[in-house]
Parts: sequence; C-alpha cells; structure tokens
Amino acid sequence: TLERRKARESVLPSHVTLTGKMPLAEILAEISRQTGNALNLSGLGPALPKQILSVEFSQATFWQALDDGTSRAHLRYAFDAGADSLALVPRPADALPDELTSSTSGPFRIAVEGARLRRVAGVRDYRQLRLELSVAPEPRLRPLFLKYAGSDAVARVREGEPLTPRNPDAHYELPLSAGGRHLDFTLDFQVPITVELATISVRGKFVVQTAAGTERIQFTDLPRAAGVARR
Repeated sequence: TLERRKARESVLPSHVTLTGKMPLAEILAEISRQTGNALNLSGLGPALPKQILSVEFSQATFWQALDDGTSRAHLRYAFDAGADSLALVPRPADALPDELTSSTSGPFRIAVEGARLRRVAGVRDYRQLRLELSVAPEPRLRPLFLKYAGSDAVARVREGEPLTPRNPDAHYELPLSAGGRHLDFTLDFQVPITVELATISVRGKFVVQTAAGTERIQFTDLPRAAGVARR
C-alpha cells in the first residue's frame, strides 16, 4: 500500500512557493530544491545568473514557475536527451519564439512549436493542417511511452465545427526511453478549402506511461567485496 501510494504521488506535479526580490541564480536554485528537478545553468555565463527579479509564487507548479522566470530573463529550454537535468540557455533578443503556445497537465508541459498548412496532392476539397507538438516531463521523472489515437485531439476554428483528423483510426505509441526528457510528435487535420484559418483551438488527451516511485540505491564499501559476485 505504501509503495503504491508513493508511486502515485511521485507522478503528481511538484510545486513552488517563493516570494521576494533576488538574483536569478537564487530563484532557480530554490525552484530546483523545492521540486527535486535539477537545472543546468552552465550555459548562462557569469552575468545572467546575477540578474535581479521579483517573484511571487504561491503553490505554483514547477512549469509555471520556470516559464515565468525564463520568459522574464529571456531564456529558453535546451533539452538534452541523455541528461537528468533541464538546461537553460540565453535567448537572443532578435530570435523568433520557439513556441506558438503551451499548456501544462500535471508534471508535463505540452507546447505547439509550429503549424503548417499545405495542399494535398490530388485533393481539391481540403488542405492538411499539421501541428508540431512537443511534450516534456519534469526532469525528475522517467517517462517510457507516449500513447494517443488520431481522434484523441479535437481542433476547432473559433467556435465552428471541429476539423476532421487526417487519420482518425490511427493509434500511436512513441518511446521516450531512449532519451526520456523531450518528445516531438505531430497531429494532422483536414481543413476544408473554404475555411480561412486565423485562430485554432486544440483540446486533447495523451497517455504517458511513466516509471514511478524511483528509488536511489547506493553501494558502499565495495572494495571489501573483492572476488564476490552479487546480483
């Protein structure tokens, strides 16, 4: 019972409570301490971590607190598939936004990084809209698979009828175990040729299978076990 409770609690979103005016490095260190999520600041240089910011977080989720800090300090995420931490790097002043929009669900952050509309060869009635999405867990988690169906997401043009999924019967299972910190995927919809696209709203659900309740095991006094094999 205790193991199952700990496993369930381990995949809940972590929270941050922090108020005051302090250097960016101190803010990020406190976010990391309260949430258990390691942050890599080695790419920020000597000046950025000393930048003074005012914060007021009251039970903000990890992603809410981090998005607030990175947007005001002009930073962006640098996902490293093999790292157990999330790297932060400066965002050039003239750089285009990395994302169109983002949302959070539990300990996961979902972002729309691009939207492309193109014609389909041999089809005159509709065009194809491809949304390029990414999903990232809190760095402390180890997700294994992302599962979703073509019909699990609904896109609408303002308050009109939903757009038809390009492959409504398709089912996808994408592995995150190779890197585990960040995954890109796409959603495709059919847009009638008569419909003008300005604003699109998207709602959907995805299932992420995650290794829960991770335990740290440390072996000590190993030299005393010379010549002994244990498994």
